[in-house]
Formats: sequence, C-alpha cells, structure tokens
Amino acid sequence: MAPEMAFRSPRSLVEAGTSIPDLYEWNARENAEYPLFRFHDGGAVRVITYGNTISAIRKVARHVCSLVGNKERLPIAVLANVGMCRGFHFSICTAPTKTILLDSITYCVNSVGILRAGHILFPVSVRNGAAAVADLLRRTGCSHVLVSQDEHMLSIAEQAAREVPSVMIYPIQLFDDLFSRPELPIDAASDEPALPNRYDIDDVAMILHSSGELFHAAVMLLNTNGNLQVPQAIRNQSTGPIGGWSVEEQPHVRIAINSTLSHAHALLLRVR
Repeated sequence: MAPEMAFRSPRSLVEAGTSIPDLYEWNARENAEYPLFRFHDGGAVRVITYGNTISAIRKVARHVCSLVGNKERLPIAVLANVGMCRGFHFSICTAPTKTILLDSITYCVNSVGILRAGHILFPVSVRNGAAAVADLLRRTGCSHVLVSQDEHMLSIAEQAAREVPSVMIYPIQLFDDLFSRPELPIDAASDEPALPNRYDIDDVAMILHSSGELFHAAVMLLNTNGNLQVPQAIRNQSTGPIGGWSVEEQPHVRIAINSTLSHAHALLLRVR
C-alpha cells in the first residue's frame, strides 16, 4: 500500500475562527490531492479528494442558489434516505417496493453545498411522518426541501407540502450529477448565481431538531464555526443530552450528532 501523503493541518485556521464552507475551501487549496472519501464501487476502492469534493460542493451551492436565490439566507431542508448497502452512489432495493437510496458521500456534499451557498441547512430525520415534517417546516419557516427520489420520501414530502402550501420540493442532486462531470469555469458575465465569499461565523448555519422524547420538535441552532446554540427554554427542561442532541469537543475533533438520526446527519470537522 502506498504511503499516505502529508496532510497540512488547518488547526491555526480553526483556532482563529473559521466557517465550515471556508474550511472546505482551505483544504481544497492546501490539501487538494488528499483523500477525503474512500469507497468500494464493486470492483475497486475509489478515492475522492478534497479537490474533487470542493467542485461538487460548489455545484450544489450554485444549484441551490438557482432554485431559491441568494439575496437572503433561507432554511433549506434535506429529507433523504441514505443507503448502506453499497459504497457507490445509490442502492436499489426491490422489496417490498423499489427504493432509490442516497449514499452518505452525496448526502454530505449536498449538506455542505447548502452552507456554501450561504443558506441554512436543516437536516430532517427520515423517521418523521408527513405530519411531523409539516410541523417542523412550519415551526422553522422553511419553504424549500431537497428530497431523495424514493417513493417513501417523495410521498412524505408531497403530503407535507399539501399541509404547508408555501413549501416547494426539489429532487436532491445525485452522485453522478456531482462527480461525473468536471466543474465548468464561471465567467464573470455568466447568469450563474455568485456564491458568498465571506461568512459570519456567529450566524446560524444549521437548524437541528430533537427526537421528540422531551417535547415535540425542539430546535437547536449550529453556528457556521461549529458551535451549538440551544435556546434557554430547552436548557431548562433537560439534564442530559439536550433534546436528543449530544455535543462532544476534543482537541482534534468537534462533532455534533443527533442520536436519533443516521451517521449521514453528523457534522464532523477533522482538525488534527
């Protein structure tokens, strides 16, 4: 096995204060050829580098801006089944119904792409039914939802949209959309929406909802620098992991994990 190439640490950048999109952009410049993802495609192990990933993130960002604009920051929900059957870009299960499941790499890239677009990421648990999804969208003022194209998620999203008429649903981009075609250079006169070049690290980056074990649809806010903000009303009602969320900080890792969601909903910043 070939020795792993050197990784330039962004520790000083993180300690000084940086946003999640800026961290990916920095790694794409300083660690462009360093592997970020590895997966088996059925024939061999494939590698996706930081350089590959930032191109895919920018594609998502421009796609999101083309759908919802970039004049104001809006919450963008992601409602997507994530498959674990294959390492490649989707899984197809034939029983009891045909279901196309998103892979975790594509889920991650779509999530960071929303942040790169300057909007607010709202990952919604696929364990919620249509009424719960509608309630979460209504409570957070979220009118835009990216949805995986399996029958179950489409049905839930469509039912939720009927309950909240302002909601628009869009198909989430897939692996082939993001990684099979190279990113085209954006001309200054292009109609492509411009992406932000600065982020307020104290502004809200993510909306996180609870499992509902304490009370329904508790909402937490994650800043663009990875810090979790919990409303005082929620703090006062919880003595353990707040609303289903636990936050762990170590010297090398900052991670926020919803204990009721899949691993794909975890946000992990590796600092080293």
